Amino acid sequence: MGRKFTDKETRQFLESIQEFAKKNHERLTQIMELRSVAESCTVSTDKESVQSSGSDKMSNIVGRIVDLEREIFETDKIIQHRRAEFNEITDKFPDKRQKEKDFLTIRYYDGNGFYDTVMIMDLSDTTAKRIHQNAIAEFTRLFNEKHYI
Repeated sequence: MGRKFTDKETRQFLESIQEFAKKNHERLTQIMELRSVAESCTVSTDKESVQSSGSDKMSNIVGRIVDLEREIFETDKIIQHRRAEFNEITDKFPDKRQKEKDFLTIRYYDGNGFYDTVMIMDLSDTTAKRIHQNAIAEFTRLFNEKHYI
């Protein structure tokens, strides 16, 4: 039997959803930049001897784009798995914990910052901190119940 998640590990798990999404966004930006560079590369089409640096550059760009697309695909699978896990666990929140479930959804699933979540939910800072702490504790409890019992 494995060890149980702590509240800190639960936060890290939840934050990872958005971190992976940010990584994919950065990779998509890199792909757009690489495609722009590729479009500006020209290769001579006549029969004169041509230095290979132009086509080497193009093959390096294409190779990097393929690698980035593979990384995006793999990361998307992780995101989908973690979001499915998130949904499965939060669906088990008792009705009286609806605010906690909403807080986690807005904060971690939708990827908003803490204070953006506070504003969206129209909460005071102290109320939001309490709800957040209770939500993490409930998520941790349900996660551990699912995986370790």
